[in-house]
Amino acid sequence: MNPKQSYGRSSEEELSEGILRGRRPEPTLEQARIEHASAITRISSKLVPDDYGKLTQVISEATIVEVLKSMEANFYQKKGDWTLILEEICERLVQGTNRGAMNK
Repeated sequence: MNPKQSYGRSSEEELSEGILRGRRPEPTLEQARIEHASAITRISSKLVPDDYGKLTQVISEATIVEVLKSMEANFYQKKGDWTLILEEICERLVQGTNRGAMNK
C-alpha cells in the first residue's frame, strides 16, 4: 500500500475524520495516565522479557499510574512554591525601582 492509499484509507475512518474536524473528544487525565502506563509497560516488558517477563506487565501499569499521580501532585505543589517565589522577587524588584525613582 503506497502512502497515498494509506492516507485515503485513514481519512475514511471515523476516528481520523474526528481528529481532522476536531470532533474527537479529548481524553481525560485518567485515560491519558493509563495509556501512558500501558506504553511504558510494553516497552519495559520488551526490554527485559527473559529476566522479569510477565511480572513487569502485572506490576508496572498500576505502579506507573500511581507514580504519575504522585508526580503530578508534586509538580503542582512545586509550581505553587515557584509562583510564590517569583511573585516575591518581582515585588521586591518593583519596590526597589520605586525607591530608586524616589531618591532621584
